[in-house]
Amino acid sequence: MREFTAMRRSMQNTVMAMPLRLLIIPALLLCAIARSEEPLKPGDLNGTLKHDARERTYLLHIPPQYDGTRPLPMVMFFHGGMGTAKHGAASYGWNEKADKEGFFVVYPNGTGPVQTWNVMHGCGPAFRNNVDDVGFVKALVQDLSAKLKINPKQIYATGMSNGAMLSHRLAAELPQLFAAAAPVAGSIGGKENASATEKRIPQPANPVAMLIIHGKADHNVMYDGGPTQAGVEKGRIDLSVADAVSFWTKANGCSAPPKKEVSQNGNVIIEKYASESGADVTLCTIIDGGHAWPGGKRMRRKVLSETSPSISATDLAWDFFASHPKK
Repeated sequence: MREFTAMRRSMQNTVMAMPLRLLIIPALLLCAIARSEEPLKPGDLNGTLKHDARERTYLLHIPPQYDGTRPLPMVMFFHGGMGTAKHGAASYGWNEKADKEGFFVVYPNGTGPVQTWNVMHGCGPAFRNNVDDVGFVKALVQDLSAKLKINPKQIYATGMSNGAMLSHRLAAELPQLFAAAAPVAGSIGGKENASATEKRIPQPANPVAMLIIHGKADHNVMYDGGPTQAGVEKGRIDLSVADAVSFWTKANGCSAPPKKEVSQNGNVIIEKYASESGADVTLCTIIDGGHAWPGGKRMRRKVLSETSPSISATDLAWDFFASHPKK
């Protein structure tokens, strides 16, 4: 006992003799750790995540309704080829929609000097370098779920063009994560070129509700499939919208024929395929729609078309998401 008391006094004397700066440093470290564990607050944040030996980046928007206690839905938006998360956040109205309805929005960035996603049948550096974008998205969802109160039954994927193709792939390969997806101007697969082997997304392990939005006048990702007529990869061959609808209606066990709605001017046709599982499939065809996000801002690139004012893809997608949580 006397030995223990002497040891304790010796330690106290040592601490008292330490320079003040050495005592302050550990205290500062503890404060920094405490700050890092504080709940995230509403606003816009830049995030990074290391995956597969790459430093990946993303933007996160937290709506004003978030108080750190009630779980909220989360929408993941994937930009098109040559796009960025920053452009996605600024151009398609998702942040405004999130603030109105109360959900998180995540805008991941692709890879490469010209950012793209790996969709198995083309689309730039990500495809050629076999980037594990599916693994990255899975890891990102897990990381964000540890930092935010996310409703696991309401995680959704959407995207434009190359990002739409990734949305199809994510729904097929990660159906345990995503309740629904809303690809705009994408495809479920195709060929890198005429001599390549056709590749398409795999059969999902369980149904995922799907909203497919596509313009009949799209020359980058042709509505009826075939070689792209514009953009940076003119040799790529995409499968058609009909192929995508057939794939998802079969995967989700949807009934036919669909319930059909036509806008007053005849420019927008919506076909709804019901599923007993709740994983419905809806096709929205815009007759004069080109390669652009309906209702979004025009991107200053010649490869994209003027946006169609006939409908808001963001409003349509959120309404679909809100009515299709995971069962």
